[in-house]
Amino acid sequence: MKRVKAVKTLFLPANCSGRLNFKPMMKQIIQLVFLLLCFTSCQQQEQQIELLPPPLDEIPVIESTDMENVSLMPYSWVNDRTVNKMPVDKAHSGKFVSVVDSINKASYGFKEKFGNIVSFSPDSIIVNGWVYTPATNKDLQIILSVNLNNESELYLSYNINTQPLVLNQWNSFRAGFSMKNQISKDHILFIYAYGNGKTAYFDDFSIVFK
Repeated sequence: MKRVKAVKTLFLPANCSGRLNFKPMMKQIIQLVFLLLCFTSCQQQEQQIELLPPPLDEIPVIESTDMENVSLMPYSWVNDRTVNKMPVDKAHSGKFVSVVDSINKASYGFKEKFGNIVSFSPDSIIVNGWVYTPATNKDLQIILSVNLNNESELYLSYNINTQPLVLNQWNSFRAGFSMKNQISKDHILFIYAYGNGKTAYFDDFSIVFK
């Protein structure tokens, strides 16, 4: 006796004449494609929202750089000619650092009209970062200057040597500046590191306005 194989029959919608009706199937496919497009669009919008800078009225506001993509950084960061691959040892993060020396006495820095940074008047500005120095340098400083109409309105400095520095390795620093309503929205703020002509390397700056 021959065995009869079970055959599964696929039933497709048919009209009264016995012909296949693809309209219900096409409707379902169109609905599925529409749902997929909506899902993809929502994901893209979420990614774009994540890339947006924080609102200016949020406290604190933080500006930062790791020196890795200075060519892509917004115009707020200046003096990118000082950014090079770490010539000795390793960078604190990535491969690039800002080098101050006899040619470039000022580091890669932050320069911006204050009204474009925050919408509030901060009580303080804190500059965090890392410094690597091959020799003792009592003049290592973080400079905060404020200009209006190309005239200096405020000049503050913080000597990094107030914290013990170990030569030939990365040292963290934290420079705090008390502002007390000394800046208006039209002032130009410039923050950078200074080495008085001696070689030092800087990496991973963050500037906190609060």
